[in-house]
Amino acid sequence: MGYVGCYECFKDINEENIIRPDIAADFAHKTRIDALAVAVGNSHGAYKGDAKLNFSMLNELNTKIDVPLVMHGGSRLSREDFRNSIQSGISKINIATDMSSAAVERLKEEFAKASSSANYVNLMAAVKKGVKDSVRRYMLNFDCISKAI
Repeated sequence: MGYVGCYECFKDINEENIIRPDIAADFAHKTRIDALAVAVGNSHGAYKGDAKLNFSMLNELNTKIDVPLVMHGGSRLSREDFRNSIQSGISKINIATDMSSAAVERLKEEFAKASSSANYVNLMAAVKKGVKDSVRRYMLNFDCISKAI
């Protein structure tokens, strides 16, 4: 809820178009949703510049809304931003851009190694390893290994 946008329009994110806690709380109550994706300065894709997340807004949302909060556009946020987001009520962080980038990088490495002898099984194993390594790094940053909601 609110404007998440994408990395190309990162500069368009401002106080006027991020989520409003009272509207979000009313929406969550009336719709009985299971989770709510919130816009607090986050953006889809690879950030160009530093994200400026509004943690006071996130804390307010967390006190007013009784469902798990979700963050889209989590790729490449700082470790501090992740920790503050989680402490402020974020339960799920989407990191698709970094998972995709990790998969592509592993695929490029595998092509470079194999050249003309590349085969589907090895290529897909490389993609899987890239995604797995990326997710593991994030899980360490999120301090969520062996924890479930």
